[in-house]
Amino acid sequence: MQHNNQHDLTMVLNQPIGPVLSISPWNAPGILTTRSILAPLTAGCSVIVKSSELSPLISYYIVKSFINGGLPKNVLHLIHSTKSDSEKIVSSLISNKDIRKINFTGSTETGSKISSIAGSNLKPILLELGGKNCIVIEDDYQDLEKALRQSLWSSWCHKGQICMCTDIIYISDKIYDKSIEIVKNLGKEFMANDKDLMIYQRTLEHHGKISELVKDAELKGAKMIEFNNNKRGKHFSPIVLENVKRDMDIYNTEIFGPVVSIARYKDINEIVGDINGLEYGLKCSIWTSNFAKGLQFAKNVESGSVHINNQTIVDEPHLPHGGVKNSGSGRFNSVWGIEEFSYKKLITVNS
Repeated sequence: MQHNNQHDLTMVLNQPIGPVLSISPWNAPGILTTRSILAPLTAGCSVIVKSSELSPLISYYIVKSFINGGLPKNVLHLIHSTKSDSEKIVSSLISNKDIRKINFTGSTETGSKISSIAGSNLKPILLELGGKNCIVIEDDYQDLEKALRQSLWSSWCHKGQICMCTDIIYISDKIYDKSIEIVKNLGKEFMANDKDLMIYQRTLEHHGKISELVKDAELKGAKMIEFNNNKRGKHFSPIVLENVKRDMDIYNTEIFGPVVSIARYKDINEIVGDINGLEYGLKCSIWTSNFAKGLQFAKNVESGSVHINNQTIVDEPHLPHGGVKNSGSGRFNSVWGIEEFSYKKLITVNS
């Protein structure tokens, strides 16, 4: 009998993947919890929200608003837990046969643990994790103060506790000394005008880790730029470290606090290699007056996003957002975020 490969009708449907477990962090719970609910709901999935132990009320009010707004029964659920019980609860949920995908935004360390559990259960996972976000300032850029002002802002914004905050500023050797003088003045200005930049120890979980990274860098030759009122103790004020090198722990470790490293470079191709050698790949930017050079840099660097003549904190809801390497996989926002929660189903019809 001859097999006929022709069909009378062929359809490819976007099918909802099924119930989704959504987990978001404490640092921006309003935006990130809402995002973790809307994308799977739009794709046709039900959602279980696991709140952060540090911001449970915000998740509660967001979920309550959806339900009060008329969301059908059993489409959205919320789970709270203590920190000690969180790992056990998340593991149990991922292992449940009815959970079809995990949607996680948070640290690389926690994302790795969740990915391991998801992998052992053959569950797909959407991840936005940490970053070691870099800014490169070329000597051809005309407004050096603007580039440095925005770079410092993206380092210290929200006390440095945004996954997109800048960790390293690479400055061309030709303008390095001039840049350091500008940074000194800008730092004093920022500290004088924004007292909220200072972070209290109890609001920074990994205060000790950051202190150790700064200490290691100083012992290996990095120099702290003083802004007259630097404090280290119960209060942790924004820090700029210059002359940061690859052998320092801070060079390769995500900070997630108000600390930025400055490194000098001579050749942009060498810097691309250094950036690509980092474990992370979430955000990167370059300041240059040469558009062709900026575009070539953007193509060569391993990063989920590259911004030419802009800082690293850029996340617009109509544009794809996500990372590569240890910064995650998959994309959030707009059609890209919705597509993460559906799969292609082929249907053929023969009369």
